[in-house]
Amino acid sequence: GWINMSLDADTVALGMGIIESYRSRGIGSAMMEASLAWAESVHATRSRLEVFSHNERAIRLYRKFGFTEVESRVGVHERRTGERFDGLVMVRSLR
Repeated sequence: GWINMSLDADTVALGMGIIESYRSRGIGSAMMEASLAWAESVHATRSRLEVFSHNERAIRLYRKFGFTEVESRVGVHERRTGERFDGLVMVRSLR
């Protein structure tokens, strides 16, 4: 898997992914715990991410960690095939 975090003002932007054959092993939860710990260590007040709106497994994980949906973005992610996916912006307060 991979995880990417960046701090902008008081918000941590989070991105992550896990190779399909390694899913359902607790790796996503461990990565979320690490990302939230890092966000708190840099004194961020919230964490923000965007997920494909059809990725129900990831959305469940993010909800489990307290993220809520704040914006739906239609057709913003263009794939190599030319297909466009919708995005769902989620945030979590850290204080």
